[in-house]
Parts: sequence; C-alpha cells; structure tokens
Amino acid sequence: ETLEKPRIIIDGLSTLLLYNTSRDVAKFTQSLLDYAADDDISITAFSQESDRKELVSVIYNFFETVRRKR
Repeated sequence: ETLEKPRIIIDGLSTLLLYNTSRDVAKFTQSLLDYAADDDISITAFSQESDRKELVSVIYNFFETVRRKR
C-alpha cells in the first residue's frame, strides 16, 4: 500500500486579502511553507489574476514551480 504525500491546498488568497494586508498574507503563506518543508508536505496555492500584484509577486518567489492558466 502506497501512501500519498500529505498536501496543503491554499485556495483563498483573495478572501484573506479582504481582511488582511498583503504583507500579512505573504507572512502567513511563508509560515505554511516553512511548516510544510519541515514535515515534507506538498503545497499547492491558487491565486486569481485580480489578487494584488505585489502579493502575487512576493508569494511566487516562495514556490519551486509556478504555472499560469492560459
């Protein structure tokens, strides 16, 4: 029996931005990534084009792979 690697999916960056600053959302995302790296957990994040550009440009730097929807 093969177990899948644990995974965290972030699908609410837009919602987080309603109640938090871009800086706070970036710090939160970085803390999740740090936690995941310590425990060998995979993270997938989804972001809309409408999310704040400064946040997206910072968060993209945290990930190994970034794919854009065409």
